[in-house]
Amino acid sequence: MMAPALPKGENDASVKLLEGKVKHLDEEFTKQYKTVETLKRTMTELKDTLAKSVTSVFDEFEAKYVYLATMVKQNSNNIQNITDIVTAVVAGMSKPKVPTPTLPKVPTPSLPKEPTPSLPKEPTPSLPKVDPNGNGLVEECLNQHCFKVHKEPAIRDQAENICQQEGGHLVMAKSADLYDFVVHLKNQASPDRQFWFGAKYTDDRVWIYPDGKPVVDAVPWARNEPNDFNNYKCSHMVYGNKDDPGRKDLVADASCSSRFLFICERTTA
Repeated sequence: MMAPALPKGENDASVKLLEGKVKHLDEEFTKQYKTVETLKRTMTELKDTLAKSVTSVFDEFEAKYVYLATMVKQNSNNIQNITDIVTAVVAGMSKPKVPTPTLPKVPTPSLPKEPTPSLPKEPTPSLPKVDPNGNGLVEECLNQHCFKVHKEPAIRDQAENICQQEGGHLVMAKSADLYDFVVHLKNQASPDRQFWFGAKYTDDRVWIYPDGKPVVDAVPWARNEPNDFNNYKCSHMVYGNKDDPGRKDLVADASCSSRFLFICERTTA
């Protein structure tokens, strides 16, 4: 049984109402679709931004890591260099004196008579010599090395020039026996004054004697010397009246512009 047909006016109203609802649903769907698309774009942009941020943070972290690794390596090298220097200085300070070996006496044969071999005599200091230049100073010699004490203070280069004019250099005393002899001379002259020592620090970061040869282990550096305090480039012998046995009569670095007494050394060989 068919439903009764609606009057034409009511039918048109129903169609318009239905069309209005369809249109409203279409508008709502369109809004929701745009909202979804906007949300999708926002998520994509957020994803890109997050990826860039992570990359940037990683790059920054990597750069800081490389920098820190480089600094650690440099510090490690510096520490190793300082350790090597301290080890060398301590070894130079604590190196024991090697005792002079004594030769056994050779028995004199009875038959046939042969001249008795004699051992070489130990060198002894010669008598003081009057300065040949006539300035009244005297030299004292040991093992073909002659030393002259100058009691007028001078800066280091002036003292070296005077010694060169006399045919020598500022005192070098390259053996323990010679250095002990020089200490005796300086303390005999003035135990409460500083005296120049010949060693000088070069731009090549090495200590050399005035004759251009590198400093040897025989130099008795004082405790914690040389320490490059105030960029000192020259060296001197600490005065004999010093109470500290770790510095008394030993060598320390000094300012080249200081004015000290000095001893000239020349060889007679």
